[in-house]
Amino acid sequence: MKRYIKSSSNDDYDVFMLMDYYSDTGPDTTGMDGDTFNCLGKFFSKNLETAKQELKAVQEKHPGLKNMYSGLYVTAYNPYFDTNSDDPDDYYSVDNNVFGDLESLVEYGVDPDYLDNYDKYANEVDELPFDPTYVPEDNFLRNCLNEALDIVEFDPDYADDIATIRYNYNMPNATYDIVIYFEDGDSLEYSFVIDKIIKLDDDQVSEGARIISNELYSALKASGR
Repeated sequence: MKRYIKSSSNDDYDVFMLMDYYSDTGPDTTGMDGDTFNCLGKFFSKNLETAKQELKAVQEKHPGLKNMYSGLYVTAYNPYFDTNSDDPDDYYSVDNNVFGDLESLVEYGVDPDYLDNYDKYANEVDELPFDPTYVPEDNFLRNCLNEALDIVEFDPDYADDIATIRYNYNMPNATYDIVIYFEDGDSLEYSFVIDKIIKLDDDQVSEGARIISNELYSALKASGR
Protein backbone atom coordinates (compact mmCIF):
# COMPACT_ATOMS: atom_id res chain seq x y z
CA MET A 1 0.00 0.00 0.00
CA LYS A 2 1.42 3.39 -0.98
CA ARG A 3 1.72 5.88 1.85
CA TYR A 4 1.89 9.64 1.55
CA ILE A 5 3.89 12.05 3.64
CA LYS A 6 1.62 14.75 4.96
CA SER A 7 2.58 18.33 5.72
CA SER A 8 1.09 21.23 7.61
CA SER A 9 1.05 24.95 6.85
CA ASN A 10 -0.87 25.81 10.02
CA ASP A 11 1.07 28.38 12.03
CA ASP A 12 -0.30 26.84 15.24
CA TYR A 13 1.83 23.73 14.68
CA ASP A 14 5.49 23.27 15.55
CA VAL A 15 7.97 20.57 14.57
CA PHE A 16 8.82 17.82 17.05
CA MET A 17 11.13 14.81 16.96
CA LEU A 18 10.57 11.17 17.82
CA MET A 19 13.72 10.07 19.63
CA ASP A 20 15.11 6.76 20.85
CA TYR A 21 17.51 6.85 23.79
CA TYR A 22 19.93 4.06 24.62
CA SER A 23 22.01 4.15 27.81
CA ASP A 24 25.55 2.75 27.77
CA THR A 25 25.33 0.38 30.75
CA GLY A 26 28.53 -1.59 30.46
CA PRO A 27 30.20 -3.62 31.81
CA ASP A 28 32.77 -1.73 29.76
CA THR A 29 30.77 1.48 29.80
CA THR A 30 32.15 4.84 28.77
CA GLY A 31 29.51 6.59 30.88
CA MET A 32 27.30 9.31 29.43
CA ASP A 33 29.68 9.68 26.49
CA GLY A 34 28.51 6.26 25.35
CA ASP A 35 24.78 7.07 25.51
CA THR A 36 23.01 7.15 22.15
CA PHE A 37 20.25 9.47 20.95
CA ASN A 38 18.67 8.55 17.61
CA CYS A 39 16.14 10.70 15.78
CA LEU A 40 13.54 8.40 14.19
CA GLY A 41 11.75 11.22 12.37
CA LYS A 42 10.03 14.59 12.58
CA PHE A 43 6.35 15.47 12.85
CA PHE A 44 3.99 18.39 13.42
CA SER A 45 2.15 18.84 16.71
CA LYS A 46 0.54 21.72 18.60
CA ASN A 47 2.88 21.56 21.60
CA LEU A 48 5.08 19.19 23.56
CA GLU A 49 2.26 17.96 25.77
CA THR A 50 0.16 17.09 22.73
CA ALA A 51 3.17 15.33 21.18
CA LYS A 52 3.57 13.24 24.35
CA GLN A 53 -0.11 12.30 24.22
CA GLU A 54 0.32 11.25 20.59
CA LEU A 55 3.24 9.01 21.56
CA LYS A 56 1.18 7.37 24.31
CA ALA A 57 -1.69 6.77 21.91
CA VAL A 58 0.58 5.27 19.23
CA GLN A 59 2.23 2.96 21.77
CA GLU A 60 -1.18 1.75 22.93
CA LYS A 61 -2.24 1.13 19.33
CA HIS A 62 1.02 -0.65 18.47
CA PRO A 63 2.31 -2.44 21.62
CA GLY A 64 5.24 -3.87 19.68
CA LEU A 65 6.67 -0.37 19.37
CA LYS A 66 7.82 -0.43 23.01
CA ASN A 67 9.71 -3.66 22.40
CA MET A 68 11.35 -2.38 19.25
CA TYR A 69 12.43 0.91 20.85
CA SER A 70 12.73 0.80 24.64
CA GLY A 71 13.82 4.43 25.04
CA LEU A 72 11.21 6.30 22.99
CA TYR A 73 10.40 9.91 23.77
CA VAL A 74 9.37 13.07 21.94
CA THR A 75 11.07 16.43 22.07
CA ALA A 76 10.93 19.84 20.40
CA TYR A 77 12.90 20.11 17.18
CA ASN A 78 16.65 20.20 17.75
CA PRO A 79 18.90 20.71 14.69
CA TYR A 80 21.70 18.83 16.45
CA PHE A 81 19.77 15.56 16.06
CA ASP A 82 18.43 16.28 12.56
CA THR A 83 19.68 13.72 10.05
CA ASN A 84 18.39 15.62 7.02
CA SER A 85 20.30 14.66 3.88
CA ASP A 86 21.24 16.82 0.90
CA ASP A 87 21.26 13.81 -1.40
CA PRO A 88 18.47 14.24 -4.02
CA ASP A 89 17.89 10.49 -3.94
CA ASP A 90 16.82 10.81 -0.31
CA TYR A 91 14.14 13.42 -1.04
CA TYR A 92 11.28 11.13 -0.03
CA SER A 93 13.04 9.52 2.92
CA VAL A 94 11.79 9.76 6.49
CA ASP A 95 14.80 11.90 7.43
CA ASN A 96 13.98 14.59 4.89
CA ASN A 97 10.29 15.03 5.71
CA VAL A 98 8.08 16.31 8.48
CA PHE A 99 4.96 14.18 8.96
CA GLY A 100 1.55 15.61 9.70
CA ASP A 101 1.32 13.70 12.97
CA LEU A 102 3.26 11.13 14.95
CA GLU A 103 1.10 8.17 13.92
CA SER A 104 1.79 8.89 10.24
CA LEU A 105 5.52 8.95 10.95
CA VAL A 106 5.45 5.63 12.80
CA GLU A 107 3.25 3.83 10.30
CA TYR A 108 5.33 5.12 7.37
CA GLY A 109 8.70 4.44 8.96
CA VAL A 110 8.04 0.93 10.29
CA ASP A 111 6.72 -2.03 8.33
CA PRO A 112 3.11 -2.33 9.62
CA ASP A 113 3.12 -6.13 9.61
CA TYR A 114 6.33 -6.24 11.64
CA LEU A 115 5.08 -3.45 13.91
CA ASP A 116 1.85 -5.25 14.84
CA ASN A 117 3.35 -8.74 14.99
CA TYR A 118 6.60 -7.97 16.78
CA ASP A 119 6.30 -10.82 19.29
CA LYS A 120 5.83 -13.37 16.51
CA TYR A 121 8.89 -12.19 14.61
CA ALA A 122 10.97 -11.82 17.77
CA ASN A 123 10.34 -15.47 18.65
CA GLU A 124 11.48 -16.54 15.19
CA VAL A 125 14.85 -14.83 15.52
CA ASP A 126 17.57 -17.41 16.18
CA GLU A 127 20.49 -15.01 16.11
CA LEU A 128 21.59 -12.58 18.79
CA PRO A 129 20.77 -9.02 17.69
CA PHE A 130 23.93 -7.32 18.86
CA ASP A 131 27.12 -7.66 16.85
CA PRO A 132 29.38 -4.78 18.01
CA THR A 133 31.72 -3.25 15.50
CA TYR A 134 33.04 -0.31 17.51
CA VAL A 135 35.77 -1.28 19.96
CA PRO A 136 37.41 1.61 21.87
CA GLU A 137 41.06 1.08 22.72
CA ASP A 138 40.32 1.36 26.43
CA ASN A 139 37.44 -1.12 26.30
CA PHE A 140 39.32 -3.90 28.05
CA LEU A 141 36.60 -6.53 28.43
CA ARG A 142 35.34 -6.23 24.90
CA ASN A 143 38.88 -6.24 23.52
CA CYS A 144 39.54 -9.50 25.38
CA LEU A 145 36.39 -11.04 23.96
CA ASN A 146 37.00 -9.93 20.38
CA GLU A 147 40.58 -11.22 20.47
CA ALA A 148 39.35 -14.55 21.89
CA LEU A 149 36.71 -14.91 19.18
CA ASP A 150 39.32 -14.23 16.51
CA ILE A 151 41.55 -16.92 18.01
CA VAL A 152 38.78 -19.50 17.80
CA GLU A 153 37.18 -18.42 14.52
CA PHE A 154 40.47 -18.38 12.63
CA ASP A 155 41.93 -21.48 14.22
CA PRO A 156 42.89 -23.79 11.31
CA ASP A 157 41.11 -26.64 13.06
CA TYR A 158 37.80 -24.71 13.01
CA ALA A 159 38.13 -22.12 10.23
CA ASP A 160 36.27 -24.27 7.70
CA ASP A 161 33.64 -25.33 10.23
CA ILE A 162 32.67 -22.00 11.84
CA ALA A 163 30.53 -19.62 9.77
CA THR A 164 30.44 -16.71 12.22
CA ILE A 165 30.33 -15.85 15.92
CA ARG A 166 27.95 -13.40 17.60
CA TYR A 167 27.76 -12.19 21.18
CA ASN A 168 25.66 -10.04 23.46
CA TYR A 169 26.29 -8.61 26.92
CA ASN A 170 23.82 -10.03 29.44
CA MET A 171 23.76 -7.35 32.14
CA PRO A 172 21.60 -9.18 34.76
CA ASN A 173 23.86 -12.25 34.64
CA ALA A 174 27.13 -10.34 34.11
CA THR A 175 27.99 -12.63 31.20
CA TYR A 176 28.88 -12.41 27.56
CA ASP A 177 26.39 -14.70 25.80
CA ILE A 178 28.17 -16.15 22.78
CA VAL A 179 26.68 -18.06 19.85
CA ILE A 180 28.94 -19.91 17.41
CA TYR A 181 27.26 -20.60 14.06
CA PHE A 182 28.56 -23.48 11.97
CA GLU A 183 28.59 -23.92 8.22
CA ASP A 184 26.33 -26.97 8.49
CA GLY A 185 23.56 -24.89 10.10
CA ASP A 186 24.12 -25.94 13.72
CA SER A 187 25.02 -23.54 16.51
CA LEU A 188 26.58 -23.63 19.95
CA GLU A 189 25.60 -21.28 22.78
CA TYR A 190 27.98 -20.45 25.61
CA SER A 191 27.91 -17.87 28.41
CA PHE A 192 31.20 -16.50 29.69
CA VAL A 193 31.20 -15.02 33.21
CA ILE A 194 33.06 -11.70 33.04
CA ASP A 195 34.19 -11.93 36.68
CA LYS A 196 36.82 -14.39 35.47
CA ILE A 197 38.75 -11.62 33.73
CA ILE A 198 37.42 -8.39 35.19
CA LYS A 199 40.23 -8.21 37.78
CA LEU A 200 42.99 -8.42 35.19
CA ASP A 201 45.07 -5.33 34.46
CA ASP A 202 44.31 -3.31 31.33
CA ASP A 203 47.52 -4.50 29.67
CA GLN A 204 46.51 -8.16 30.05
CA VAL A 205 44.18 -8.38 27.04
CA SER A 206 46.02 -11.43 25.70
CA GLU A 207 45.63 -13.20 29.04
CA GLY A 208 41.92 -12.40 29.13
CA ALA A 209 41.54 -13.61 25.55
CA ARG A 210 43.35 -16.85 26.43
CA ILE A 211 40.95 -17.53 29.33
CA ILE A 212 37.88 -16.95 27.16
CA SER A 213 39.17 -18.91 24.16
CA ASN A 214 40.16 -21.88 26.37
CA GLU A 215 36.59 -22.06 27.68
CA LEU A 216 35.22 -21.90 24.14
CA TYR A 217 37.57 -24.67 23.02
CA SER A 218 36.35 -26.80 25.94
CA ALA A 219 32.73 -26.11 24.97
CA LEU A 220 33.45 -27.03 21.35
CA LYS A 221 35.09 -30.30 22.34
CA ALA A 222 32.29 -31.14 24.75
CA SER A 223 29.81 -30.68 21.90
CA GLY A 224 31.75 -33.12 19.76
CA ARG A 225 33.25 -30.56 17.41
